[in-house]
Amino acid sequence: MFLISPEKTENKLQKDNTMTTPKNEVLTPAELEDINSRVERVRGYLKQSTSAWLAVAHEIAAAKKNTKTLAFEKFINEAGITKSVADKLLIVGKCNSLYAERNLATVSTAEGWTVLYALATLETKQLQDLLQTIATDSKTKLTREVIFNFVNKKPLDSKRWGGRPHLTASRCQNGHWGPSKKGSVYGKG
Repeated sequence: MFLISPEKTENKLQKDNTMTTPKNEVLTPAELEDINSRVERVRGYLKQSTSAWLAVAHEIAAAKKNTKTLAFEKFINEAGITKSVADKLLIVGKCNSLYAERNLATVSTAEGWTVLYALATLETKQLQDLLQTIATDSKTKLTREVIFNFVNKKPLDSKRWGGRPHLTASRCQNGHWGPSKKGSVYGKG
């Protein structure tokens, strides 16, 4: 299977609606249409997934607020959610800005619940500024790396840690972003 990587190749759309790469591999108009169709479906699934995570986070926040500690713990255990994930989703569920009607279109493009968590940990003004920036830039995807760059006032498309996303990057309890150390996402040994 041939995949086009926009970061690594200069793909050119030809006059006959085919696409060629520097290796002279060609995608036909039918293949390009198939890709576009698949992209639209996947975007829809991702949007549904993000909406589902927002609903789960909302349920967790409501259960935490409205039940006794023992009942909440039973709820989390019965739902099959770890305490760590539940704690993070609780933060997401309490972040009203993520659920605001004006933000839903942008928030729904987040790539997973960890991105929702990263958003929920931002100051309200930072969150609003970031969501407004993302809403006006259709090419920028809402990822943890983009959040990191925004918080650190870097270009949103800049790469960190050697040009590749670092999967265990996290925000520590002091609000600093960076790579984790030795097994803990919070940088403790």
